[in-house]
Amino acid sequence: SIFFFFSSRRRHTRYISVTGVQTCALPIFITELIPTKSLSCEFWDAKTPQNNCNSPQRINSVFSLYQLLKLNDLNPSDMRFVRHQTNLFDVYDAYRTDLSFFEAYQSTQGKEVFKGTRYIMSFAGAQGTKAIFLGIYEVVTCYKRNDVPAWLRDKVKINTLPESNKGLLSNEVKETNLLNGINESNLIYDLKETNLLSDFRERLIIEWGRGTLSWSQKKDKEIVSLRQKGEIEPFKSYSEILLSHLKLVDIINNHGANVTWVTALSAVNGVYAIIDIIDGKIYIGSAYGKEGIWGRWKQKTKRIKLPKFSVYHFGNSSRYSIKRRLYCC
Repeated sequence: SIFFFFSSRRRHTRYISVTGVQTCALPIFITELIPTKSLSCEFWDAKTPQNNCNSPQRINSVFSLYQLLKLNDLNPSDMRFVRHQTNLFDVYDAYRTDLSFFEAYQSTQGKEVFKGTRYIMSFAGAQGTKAIFLGIYEVVTCYKRNDVPAWLRDKVKINTLPESNKGLLSNEVKETNLLNGINESNLIYDLKETNLLSDFRERLIIEWGRGTLSWSQKKDKEIVSLRQKGEIEPFKSYSEILLSHLKLVDIINNHGANVTWVTALSAVNGVYAIIDIIDGKIYIGSAYGKEGIWGRWKQKTKRIKLPKFSVYHFGNSSRYSIKRRLYCC
């Protein structure tokens, strides 16, 4: 038998001196009782004592990508794990707002990094050394720049960044260099998106490990958690808030899956800032009342544009932060 242990996700506090909300990622751990040599032995052989796989034994371990792949009849040796992250733009936002840009960025490479690989399992860098699963792509073939067919060249030709990412570049020179780097890459891979593990897209979180500079690996990875649909990373502290517009909309549309955020933002009034990362404009506002900052930010997403006399526009390029807080309610 396999036993899954879960924690209650409804124990939250709004006590005045507490600035965080307690929660727990899933799964905590998995325990499997192995009575005979079986598929389970194959999964756990790295932790199974030599010549003892036929005897009953209890094994505690963290669930891993290799195990997930095997449970879905996929061979880990066919996979290469890829963690996309750059300081030039937000990869996850690009994936969500402009898939063609993300796929062009992924397909263009300077070296044959996917050589001999059947599939790549794509992730976007998340908090710390974690990563969020985006999808599995089949590696069809690789072309050198001079041999790229016209249809593929048109597919990866990019003229601009997604709107939500433009302002992350400090100047037009960097943006031009990035676009040129994509469009003039030495190699272009024909990558075909598959439906493999599609139910886990934007939900599966893994621990990549310290070697984040090594962005393409075949080494097994620990599965940290499986988010609910529409769930973003848990709230940590008020000082670290810099919410993208997309994530704020996720919280509003899926508040049951983001209780830590709703509770924390509802617990405080105060002064907040909304920054447009494209034009650099900063809107300073204040929140007071029963729902605190949570109530005010909900209004901003429902009313994307302020009255005509306003120069502010709230959309995908907006970032939300709290400058000064007062506890309420």
